[in-house]
Amino acid sequence: MRYVLYPGWVTSKNDGDQHFIGGPRIARLYGVDIRECVFGDMNDYKEQDGDVHLRPNYNGDYTLPPAGRKEGAVLTGTEAEDIIADRKIDHTKLER
Repeated sequence: MRYVLYPGWVTSKNDGDQHFIGGPRIARLYGVDIRECVFGDMNDYKEQDGDVHLRPNYNGDYTLPPAGRKEGAVLTGTEAEDIIADRKIDHTKLER
């Protein structure tokens, strides 16, 4: 398994400001080793079985997707609330 990072801008649920979350920061927020990651926005990225896609999340929930899910930070509604999140992050407190 490898993690596919997608750096990008996110509008914080807490303050409404936009914050850029780079690849290394995404890896840290999700608690994964950057050496197990590739960048999905690179031209030479090729999908492989078992890839787990990780993106910035507006609500600061950086819980890894449950086993069998390929996407992180795209849960919505009650599905997101049902997952126990031990990695809640306030985007307003991130280093700039």
